[in-house]
Amino acid sequence: MKGLNLCIVLISMMIFSCNNTIETVNDSVDIEKGKILTEKFYANLKVNDLERILKMIPNQKNKNDLKKAIEDKQILLGSIESKEIVYVESKRIEKNDSTFINYSIGVKVEYSNKNSEEILEFKTINDNNELTSYRFNFEGAKRD
Repeated sequence: MKGLNLCIVLISMMIFSCNNTIETVNDSVDIEKGKILTEKFYANLKVNDLERILKMIPNQKNKNDLKKAIEDKQILLGSIESKEIVYVESKRIEKNDSTFINYSIGVKVEYSNKNSEEILEFKTINDNNELTSYRFNFEGAKRD
């Protein structure tokens, strides 16, 4: 009977260890990677290399929408003069052989015509980076 109980315990441990999920919030390595993704995004935006930005979006309709939004925003705000990353948040989920990391990054951007508060969201799945959201708010943000 003791051998049967031990066998059941060992089998249960094997089953649960196979479905182990680990969550990590705001890991320093992930925070740095979020900053790097943001720097690349704005470097491409500054030189108007939309194709590199659009490669990070898997859906064609979303690519078209983002391209139009960026072009319209550039007409209104002008060119990037400077930026400051205000915050980076990350959440890493490791399950079996897969790793998912979600990033949310707040950025203050000074454009030639107006300033903007922007939020970028990225998702990394097994080292593949996707831009999942790009929001900006410049209403009433006139330059000094």
